[in-house]
Amino acid sequence: MSKKKTTAELLVELETAKQEKKITEQNIKIFKNLQKELTRRERTHRLCVHGGMLERYLNPSEFSYEQIERILQTIFSDPGMKELLEKERNLKEPDKSPS
Repeated sequence: MSKKKTTAELLVELETAKQEKKITEQNIKIFKNLQKELTRRERTHRLCVHGGMLERYLNPSEFSYEQIERILQTIFSDPGMKELLEKERNLKEPDKSPS
């Protein structure tokens, strides 16, 4: 037959459960913050890599931000470029960005 627990034993179990809940909530918060940090780092890395690729063709010392913007708008508004972009999008190659 199971033994009935005393009020003191139940209070100890309750306190232990509260502590475990607090620790679990803290761990969840830590993991969420870590996930945000990793996502931010991935985005920063991607922006740097893409910016480096762009600079290979458009030297920033030769063009202003506005000029680069106009050049990109012209390039990407071309129907042939739009077609190429759509074809590339459909290839769905895995990201093989340089590290």
